[in-house]
Amino acid sequence: MGAEWIWYPGEFETQAANRVQARRFEREIPQPPIWQTFGVTPCVKFARAFTLKAPERLKIRASGIFNVELDRPGQFVPVPDGELELSAGPHSLSITVFCGEGKFPALWAEGKTLFTDGEWHCTLQDGRFVRADCGGFSDPEGDPNDWKLPVRRREPDAFEEIEGGRLYDFGKESFGFLCFENARGGGVRLFYGESREEALDFACCEQTDLLTFDRPFVRTPIAKAFRWVAAVGSGGGKYEGFYADMEENPQPFRADFHSDDELLDRIFQVAMDTFGLNTREFFLDGIKRDRWIWSGDATQSYLINKYSFFDLQTERRTMVALCGKGPLTRHFNTITDYTLFWLVSFYDHYRWTGDRAFLERWAPRFGEVLDFCLNRRDENGFLISPQGEWVFIDWSPALTKDSEVYAFLQILLFGALRSAAGVYALLDRTAEASRFEEEAAALAGQIRKVFWSEEKGGFAHSLLEGSSDGRIFRQTNVMAVLTGLADERERESILRKVLLDPGIPAVTTPYMRFYEFSALCELGETAKVMREMKAYFKGMLDLGATSFWEYFDPGEQGSEHFAMYGRKYGKSLCHAWGAAPVWLLGRYFLGLLPEDEGYDRFRLCPSPELPEHFSCRFPLKGTEIRIRREGESLCVFAGRSGTAVIGGRTAEIPAGEEVRLLWKNGDPGPDN
Repeated sequence: MGAEWIWYPGEFETQAANRVQARRFEREIPQPPIWQTFGVTPCVKFARAFTLKAPERLKIRASGIFNVELDRPGQFVPVPDGELELSAGPHSLSITVFCGEGKFPALWAEGKTLFTDGEWHCTLQDGRFVRADCGGFSDPEGDPNDWKLPVRRREPDAFEEIEGGRLYDFGKESFGFLCFENARGGGVRLFYGESREEALDFACCEQTDLLTFDRPFVRTPIAKAFRWVAAVGSGGGKYEGFYADMEENPQPFRADFHSDDELLDRIFQVAMDTFGLNTREFFLDGIKRDRWIWSGDATQSYLINKYSFFDLQTERRTMVALCGKGPLTRHFNTITDYTLFWLVSFYDHYRWTGDRAFLERWAPRFGEVLDFCLNRRDENGFLISPQGEWVFIDWSPALTKDSEVYAFLQILLFGALRSAAGVYALLDRTAEASRFEEEAAALAGQIRKVFWSEEKGGFAHSLLEGSSDGRIFRQTNVMAVLTGLADERERESILRKVLLDPGIPAVTTPYMRFYEFSALCELGETAKVMREMKAYFKGMLDLGATSFWEYFDPGEQGSEHFAMYGRKYGKSLCHAWGAAPVWLLGRYFLGLLPEDEGYDRFRLCPSPELPEHFSCRFPLKGTEIRIRREGESLCVFAGRSGTAVIGGRTAEIPAGEEVRLLWKNGDPGPDN
């Protein structure tokens, strides 16, 4: 272990989120977030008590001005050239850092045995000390305020001459800075396109830049999304070299899947590329238009992440950035369901990672967010959505236009209460855990009493004038299955009378299809999901997609596929929730999931729908699992132990040993 930069918890994520979300532009017009944002606190005191066996020299670096108090309050000592001499024996050390100009105070210090790490405590001078945070920044000259993603140079695949300039094609969806070498003269105007049509539509394309060639090397100030770029000379501007600095979040692990089903392979790889592009400083919704941190989108990203990169740093950063700081006055992203999704995800994070330190650090904020929701309930215990609050549910105005009480939200609140019970049980706060279990059970009973329709076989949508409206939608019932609210009898009824009934309005958005496909798999309809998933995503691939879209309607034609929000090219053609096949393949078709809380063991339940020949690699917590099928032979190698369960037969998979199983007539078992 060595010295790391430390800071007050949440300050790094707040500053980074502000920087990232300030980069949304629609052509030349900046688009800041539409919800409450927060600033960083300029002054933090860091403290540590310790005993030295021998004298030490402590090197100190800070992101602002600082002073040092040694052994007693008010005893300030000089630190010439950033070095402090410490004698042997017991000491208490306080270092107060003040940092203005929108940066957060951070501290790095290193001696022979004493150094900054997560054992230090800090305060905002508000009378409360908390454990300091750190995140892998060990370079004394690498102030975390200056953190940015690395870039990789890439040349365009091809170009063609157009009037006044060139149209460059990078071959697939990309994200980065555009660079011009040996630039001279006036400048260049850039028109970006996720589609060729968009890049050539100078009047309507969503993203543009105007660069002045005032030096030989010029680079765009902000990384943007594109596949095609039209570069048109301005004022006689000329250049000799052109390339992109592709901005990337480096990942130590990347899942892969290869089989004799070419279509399934393509879908998986494009889904992985889609998710990788949207995994930046945070999990973003889409790289072209919003470039913001939306909790609903992030909730699906957390799940996809467990089967793609298992990138815990980006996951933690995203969760912290979303919960903000200070008193909560509105829901996350101004959307009621998005706050509830965050609460549910908080416990899920521990279930998949065993990250107890994160849970303990952020449990107080979890409690504040939960209280904010619970204080908005009516006399029946239902969460209400007063005028001015946005209830999303799905992209359908018909779902959220005429009520304050929606069953979908109550079901998510049930999930949030179950999450709270799990969180407080882990923290050994048994009274609170029991309370929230009881509240969840009571709410489930109330939901069932008010919204369940025996005749229609599902949960109704909302209350109108105090009574159930009787309308049955897939979205509500999908969530009843996934949160565990629906019992076995209700699950069977929901499957037959709702999810398999073509008379119930179809789900058309990839966002909700993520959940609908998941619910169908939970209910045993994996063959149906495999068939529909392949057909849906094949439609985008057939149209030349190199990443999956925010929305896809097979009935649209030509440029209709690019339009959304009343704008000709408003649709995102690289959207995080388009990576759903990664989650579906790993979670449901391979049946890979934690066998216990914290993912110390795994469970593998491969589905008969998998190809007869495939090989794949997926992440486990801290390691990986490799699976290979060749006809009737299934080989499994994992870095931690677990079990394979298929067809009622169970095989133990020891850590670090390859186990060969027989796969016959869709019923694998140990090859004895």
